[in-house]
Order: sequence, then structure tokens, then C-alpha cells
Amino acid sequence: MKKLALAATLALACSSANAGVVSAAGGVYWDALAGQPNFESTVDYTQWWTTTNTATGQDTGAGVNSAVDANAVTPSMTNLTSLLGDRPELVGIGEFLMNTGNGGNPSCSGCELTFSFGGIFLEDITMEDTVFGPRLTPQINADAAWLNIYLDYDNAGEFDVSAAATANAATIATEVGQATNGTLWLSTMLEEFSYTPDFGALFYDQALAAGSSQFLVDVTGGIAQNNFLPFFNLMYEANTRGLSSSFSEGNDPTFSTQKLYALTGDGTVQAATISAPSTLAFMGLGLFGLAFAARRRNK
Repeated sequence: MKKLALAATLALACSSANAGVVSAAGGVYWDALAGQPNFESTVDYTQWWTTTNTATGQDTGAGVNSAVDANAVTPSMTNLTSLLGDRPELVGIGEFLMNTGNGGNPSCSGCELTFSFGGIFLEDITMEDTVFGPRLTPQINADAAWLNIYLDYDNAGEFDVSAAATANAATIATEVGQATNGTLWLSTMLEEFSYTPDFGALFYDQALAAGSSQFLVDVTGGIAQNNFLPFFNLMYEANTRGLSSSFSEGNDPTFSTQKLYALTGDGTVQAATISAPSTLAFMGLGLFGLAFAARRRNK
């Protein structure tokens, strides 16, 4: 299996990598400097809960007109499917912030790299013992979770994650189309997903409002598939530089007021690469890094 690591925090043993320019499929390149995490890019994204489920590994278009407040799927529902139709699913869209190609920053001539994700389901809400006593805790099922990356030359620059994060359903539909109308650069499926609610959100029984996630993914396709090696063939050190994403507007310490579409979140993508192939890690892409209490970390 080809595995990548996506995590809120991750530290692995560092190994050497060959210096030089790495050229990936579709004309994306970066300068792989030895002794560093030699691929690095910032990503921006937004996300929302939907009750119109996406197909496995497909884009998020199926869910754009049925966004629901996180408060609507928690805390008291006992039969989520019968009350809401399909199971509540977390989906989202985002983009890589392309740079010059120097210092590990990916670049290309007149392209954009965007992504979509989905298949992260709220399976149940159960009462669990915590440091605060019994609290309602979400049970997440990511068995069918996916993340796709798209490369687009024809419409580079048209996707606007800020517009998506302040959107209504019509605007989100447009932005989803713009995020997914490129060539499939990588398709991936998630494995070993875990979610940890933020302490503050957990205290107020709003565990879906803030937290962190960690998971691996399998590369399953895309034109850049052959540029990526099995994850554990090449060990490296990578740390989150920072993430921030929120469903809450204003200073709401109880997490009780939430938007349909999350405010723009950001994270860092870091990787070690060797010549053409590479091993990639999405760092700071906290799919549940929500609300104003989201932690910010430094390298």
C-alpha cells in the first residue's frame, strides 16, 4: 500500500534525501534540499457538515445544498440517519498556496493545486467518561474517507477559498466546481483515522466544534501516483507550523453559535523527497480543527 501521513502533530526519524529539483507529474516541481523536510506548502480550506452523502472518492458536489450546523447533528440525536436522511458527513475544499519552487515550495507555470475531501461520517454520539466527567462524545467513521488533489492550468486562480468560507449554498456550489474541475493529480483514501475533541469544546458538550485529527492515507490514483513511495520506506521529521479553522464567529467561549461553512483554515504540507518520487505528509490539515480555541503550533 502507498501511504501518506496526515496529522495535526507528527514526529518521525529524519533520513537523508537527495538534493536537486524534483519534477512531478503535470509540471509541478520543487527544489529538494538535503537535510530538511524538502517539500513544503501552505494549504487553505473550508469545510461543512452535509446530510446528502458524497459517493466514495468523489467530489463534494453532492453535499453543497444540504449543509447543516454542527449543533444540528449534536448532542441529543439518537438515530442520526432517520432524523437527518443520510448520515452527517464532513466534506470540504481547499487549495495549495503555490510558490517559487525554491526551498521545497512547489511551483508550476500557470497552474493551481486544489483539493476536496469527504467520507468522514458521524456514526454516533455516546456518553463517555472524560477529565470533566461524563460528556457527549462523537464516534467518527472514516472507513470510506477520501481526499483528492487536482491540477488545473486552464482555470488557474479561479478558486477562492475565502469566498467559499463566507458562502451560501449557491456560492459553495460554484467554488466546489472550481476546486474540482482540474486533472486528478492524486486520489487518496484515509486509514487509521482518530479524532480528539478540544478540551473547551468537550467541556461544553460541543465536541464537534473543535479538536484535532490524525490519519494515514493510501494513494490510489492520479497522474502523480508514481511520484510517491510507500510511506514507511522513507522516514522523515515533520511538524505542524500552525492551523486555524472555525465554525464560530465572534468570541463565543461556549462554542454554541456556529456557521454552516467553516471560516478559512490553514495548515502546512511538508515532505521528504528523493529525486522524482517522494513521500508526502499533510501537516496541520486539522479537518476538525474548528472554533476559536483551535491550537496554533510552531515548528
